[in-house]
Amino acid sequence: MNQNISKESYTKDKKKGQTDNRFSSLFSIRNIIIYILTLLISMAGGSNDLNFLIIPLGFSMGVAAISYEIPSLIVILCSLVGATIKYGFGALGINSVAYLILFLLLIIFRPRRNDTTNEKLRLGRFELICIFIVYFIFRKISWPTIFEAATISLLGYSFYKLFVNAFDFFNSFTINQALTNEEVVAAAATITIAISTISTYGFGAFYLSNFLCISLILFIGWRYGYFSGMLSGLISGVIISMFANISIYLCLIYALTGLVIGIYKKINFETVPDWAKPTKMLPVSSGEIEEGTEEYLQTFGINVEEIKNKTLDRKDPSYQKKINIYKKKLFNNIDDLQDNLLYDYIFTNNGNLIEDMFDVLLNKNIMTEKSIKSILSQQNIYLADQKSDSQNNNAEEIRTMVRAINISYREYKDEIAKVLKIAEKKKTFVNADEEKLVTDKIKDALLEKNIITDGILYEKDKCGRKIIKICTNRCGDESGDSCFYKHISSIINKIFLENLDLVHQNCGVRTNSPICKFEFVSQNKFVMDVAKKQLKRDDKEKIGELIEVFTGLNRNISFSFSDGYESNIEDNANDIAYNNSKVVNGIIRTIYEKEENDDLAHSQLISSIKAADLKQIAADYDYIGCNLFEGNLKIIKGNSSEIFIKSARDVIRVNASQKAEDSRYIERQLQDNDMLVLVSSGVVQTNLDNPDWIKALLKDIHTDVPENIADIIISQAKTNSEKKIRNDMSVLVLKFRFK
Repeated sequence: MNQNISKESYTKDKKKGQTDNRFSSLFSIRNIIIYILTLLISMAGGSNDLNFLIIPLGFSMGVAAISYEIPSLIVILCSLVGATIKYGFGALGINSVAYLILFLLLIIFRPRRNDTTNEKLRLGRFELICIFIVYFIFRKISWPTIFEAATISLLGYSFYKLFVNAFDFFNSFTINQALTNEEVVAAAATITIAISTISTYGFGAFYLSNFLCISLILFIGWRYGYFSGMLSGLISGVIISMFANISIYLCLIYALTGLVIGIYKKINFETVPDWAKPTKMLPVSSGEIEEGTEEYLQTFGINVEEIKNKTLDRKDPSYQKKINIYKKKLFNNIDDLQDNLLYDYIFTNNGNLIEDMFDVLLNKNIMTEKSIKSILSQQNIYLADQKSDSQNNNAEEIRTMVRAINISYREYKDEIAKVLKIAEKKKTFVNADEEKLVTDKIKDALLEKNIITDGILYEKDKCGRKIIKICTNRCGDESGDSCFYKHISSIINKIFLENLDLVHQNCGVRTNSPICKFEFVSQNKFVMDVAKKQLKRDDKEKIGELIEVFTGLNRNISFSFSDGYESNIEDNANDIAYNNSKVVNGIIRTIYEKEENDDLAHSQLISSIKAADLKQIAADYDYIGCNLFEGNLKIIKGNSSEIFIKSARDVIRVNASQKAEDSRYIERQLQDNDMLVLVSSGVVQTNLDNPDWIKALLKDIHTDVPENIADIIISQAKTNSEKKIRNDMSVLVLKFRFK
């Protein structure tokens, strides 16, 4: 139902030789789990009485799928199949009529939408009406049946809310995200209802449903803490007792199970191996620039190429080096043009004329007659009308000088390219003898495995990270079973006596190339766990704050947080704030993905902010660079958020610069189990009487799970503001630990 795939988009992807991921997402891990649960849940119940036929378990699951915007058509089919298997064709007819009424209501009345909650489409009232109508279609109207219909409708509404809040739990198997206690408990209840359908299987007093429920509660108590484990155990005990006719005392047993395992996990955390610890790694961002970002920045008058490679700050040392190279080329090319009417102005660099021309060339890569005339007019130098006749040769002289200017710029670019290549070679941080020794060892070891190398590059970055790039002959096996990767990895690890990760592979078979390329990099010394929680204002349709994660050219994982605002412009949807945040995050990402040197990147960022005039864009920003190899942080702190470092002993606030142009890196060396917590101003301002309430809260928090910390901060902020969200709220929690 919700998989609307137009012919145009499908054809476009087919032309690119790609498979539409919308089709593949139908059978993702999350969706397959939901299909199976729906089939089982629709068979839960006890008899063929009409009350049980209308108990809206399967129907509620289908409505929840529509609301959450997952492949709801398959979920609906699973619910109909399950109801038919359990209760016969009578249940099929009743549920079909219910879905038909629901679709008619959705066509007539447009449901409200909210993308920031699990219930993206508000369908609760539609389900209430559907069940109420269906009940009276198959029953005579009387006062008792009115109360029965109301009870069944409310029951269906409760299950709908339960199921729609459970779906995020199944997302967490493949995507690292923060979960609330409500979502965890809802997922436990949903799974328990499905388990109740197999309660008759077992032998003696040992039922399969009991074993599965106990296993579920043990997992939840271990993974999400004693509170979630206790609540899930209590709810699961009640459900299994109600649907499977098992003793109500199981409620107490299940609740105690979740409580005990949660407490054990808390006090005995360090005794378990790393793979069993209750945290999950956030997948590293690919580092690709978001599609459409460059075009979007252009709409704000921001030149993307300028941001990537140049700076307009004439006091910057990098700019001075570039302009000196260009001046040298320019003076050589105009040496024979001393009679040209522009020669004196350029040679004396009247009013920084060369710098003005150079800025135009940096932006547009070419100088035109119109451009140079505009530059001269800014210095009150006006040329006569350009006429191509013998009496006035101004036009020809200007064209001659413009050609010399452009030729000089092309020569400058060639010179810069040579300088960059030399600098890049010098930045390998490996002397020639060491490089030859290592590459010869790798080459000889691979040759013993019948792997012929076409080139080996060994280098280190300034952090000491080892980087190996190897080109080999093509393996020729399309199945990939005989890929050279394992042999190369084993040899490299033995030579360096440490593990290196494969970060890039270009398969010759797949790319129809005669060679295969591999790139290995030293493993990081730290791992990072990440949790993010965001809520939008009650009166807005979209959150104006954006948190973006990406991998920079220096292999650091970076986070940019931007808080956009509307500059007193009425904007009910908050689109202006969102767009402002997107612009600023796009600038930060574009720079740090293209610049390896942090100091140069910071210089370009400040220059770009001045050039783009972010006061007009109306946004503030923070930047966090995480070097997981060395174990340090580099933070640029803005004014729209608070950043705290929580260590084993204390909580430290990171102070911001007063002005964006005066910003500097704040550096922090990481220790095991350090945490960084970023909270937006919307969270801080929920308690103006105590502006240090977040710092005090972090001192009192004893959990070390980032998801739980983010949930606690957001929950307290909502309590402070009396459940009313008056400003966007964002919380980012990073936890760092030794491998």
